[in-house]
Amino acid sequence: MTYKTPDEVVDDSVTGWMDSPPHRENILQPEFDEAGMGAAYDPVNESFYFTQLFVTRIHCGYNGSSCCYTEGYLPWCYVPLNCTDNICV
Repeated sequence: MTYKTPDEVVDDSVTGWMDSPPHRENILQPEFDEAGMGAAYDPVNESFYFTQLFVTRIHCGYNGSSCCYTEGYLPWCYVPLNCTDNICV
């Protein structure tokens, strides 16, 4: 078996996604401002599988941003941050 370098694997994955109209459409959506990628290896089939996750970051809950408010709930921030004076710290 011939192995590719990590950079070659990444380049091939991105090229494959950009050559796929549905994947390309998701990648280029302006409302997505965060992305995550994952990789898994199947030793039985000697194959790699790659996934994408696209996210639109909300305006609150992050370090230094305002606390998030949901009707019926206390103000909140993403763990491990705490809401202090309406700021997540």
